[in-house]
Amino acid sequence: MNDKNYNPSSINEYFAWLERTVSPDTALYQSAHAYMEQTRKSFANPEKHDGPLTVTDLVIRIVGENDASVDYTANNVKINGEMIEDRLVFLKNDPQIHLNLPEPMKISRILIGFTLQQKLSDEDIEIFLKRHKHKDGSIFYRGARKLYRMIKKIFKK
Repeated sequence: MNDKNYNPSSINEYFAWLERTVSPDTALYQSAHAYMEQTRKSFANPEKHDGPLTVTDLVIRIVGENDASVDYTANNVKINGEMIEDRLVFLKNDPQIHLNLPEPMKISRILIGFTLQQKLSDEDIEIFLKRHKHKDGSIFYRGARKLYRMIKKIFKK
């Protein structure tokens, strides 16, 4: 396989290919490397993201070298969180959004737009608790709801 003609099928493959084929002193390599490092730092620091995150209005556009583009929204990405209506909710410290390209392509630009909140709405908490309720109405679920309502009352005062 000629490495210079490689068409990666994912973002991670693209950055791995870039590190193998592009000289570290080029602007392309430096900007891609800076982007990846900033992303790793912002999401890997548990002190910075120690609570839930809610992502709304997600739009991702991947543009190839021939100006062909692929668009993604919250409805067609895979996440390690929960999809609640049109919102992506991440409870863990390591939020991940995965997407698959429909076919291999050389990527020239990645455009990402979203709104980020570092909290969950009361409605989202209720939906999450209902989704994870055991069918038999477990004690855990009832206890969690009771605790949530008590905390909600305390913070309203």
